[in-house]
Amino acid sequence: HYLDFALSLRAVGETTDVELFVHVHGYDTEWDLRRVDRPDEPFFPPEYRAAARALADRAWFLANSRCVLQRLAAVGVRVDRSAYCPFGIPVPPAPPARPPRTRNLRILYLGRLVDCKGPDLTIRAFERACEQGLDATLDMAGDGYLRTTCELLRRRSCFADRIRLLGAVDAATGARLRAESDLFTAHNCRGPLTGQEESFGVAVVEALGAGLPVITGRSGGVCETVQSGVTGLLFEPGDVEAHAAALLALARDPERRAQYGRAGHAFVRRTYAPEQRWPALRATLGLGPPPGDDRAPLNAPDATTRSRTPASTPAPATAAPSASGATAP
Repeated sequence: HYLDFALSLRAVGETTDVELFVHVHGYDTEWDLRRVDRPDEPFFPPEYRAAARALADRAWFLANSRCVLQRLAAVGVRVDRSAYCPFGIPVPPAPPARPPRTRNLRILYLGRLVDCKGPDLTIRAFERACEQGLDATLDMAGDGYLRTTCELLRRRSCFADRIRLLGAVDAATGARLRAESDLFTAHNCRGPLTGQEESFGVAVVEALGAGLPVITGRSGGVCETVQSGVTGLLFEPGDVEAHAAALLALARDPERRAQYGRAGHAFVRRTYAPEQRWPALRATLGLGPPPGDDRAPLNAPDATTRSRTPASTPAPATAAPSASGATAP
C-alpha cells in the first residue's frame, strides 16, 4: 500500500520473482505535492516520478479511483500495468429513517481537517447559510493541521454555539454521527497549501452509503462518487456562496434529501459493497472467484483483469453511476 512506501522497499522486490502489486491511494500520486509546514518545498524528491515509472516494469499498480489512474498515465506509468481497483465500503442493508424536518437539522463534516477537504471553507459556508436563515448545527469530526484554524473560526463566529469540533472519532462514533445527521458536507478543493486534491474520499462514500445527501466541491475523485442532482450537490471549489446556497436548498427540501439519500445508498451498495469488490479484486489479482463461489463479479466490466485495463478510457464524471493513512499532508 502507497507508492512512496513501495519505492522504499523496491530493493526487496528485486530479490524475488513473486508478482508485486502496489495499491496507490492518492497523495502518493500527487506529483507536485507540497509540504504543509513549508508550502514552497516539494513533498517528494525530484526523482519520484521516474522511480514510479520504473517500478511499473516490475509491479502492477492498483488505483482506488479513475482520478488516480489518470495521474499515473499522465506521468508515463504504463497503462498496461495499471488497473482500476476501488475500495470496498461496508454498507448497511437500508439507510436509517430520518425525520422530514426543516428546522434543527444536523449537518456533518467527517474527515481530516486538511486543506483539500476545506473545513475552514465549510465553517464559512455554514455561517453564511445561517445568516440567511439556516436552522441547523454543524458537527465537525476529525483532526488535522487545520484544527487550530477551525477552532479560531468557530470562536469568532456569531454562530459558535451551533458548531462543534469533535476531534478524531472511532468507527462506531462515525457510524452514529452519520445515522443522526441530515446532511453531509465538506468543501473539497485543490489545497492552497499542499496542492492536494481528494483522490477518492472514503468518508464521502460512507456518507452516501448511510443515505446522507452529500454537498461538496467539484474536485478530484469526489466527481466519480457524488452525482450532482442525483445523490447530492456539487459546487465550484472556493465558492462559499454556492456552498451556502446548497446547504439552504437541501435544508428546506426534506423530500429531495430523502430522494438523494436513497439514490446514494443504492449506488454505494451496487458499486462499493465488499461483496461486489472482493470478486473484482480477486479477478484483478488473477485469483479467480473466491473459494466455493463460481459466480462472475456482479460489476463485470469493472472487474479489471491484468490483461485488460480501463486506464485509457476512464468514465466521465457525469456518467450514470458506475464503479467508481500513511501520514501525508
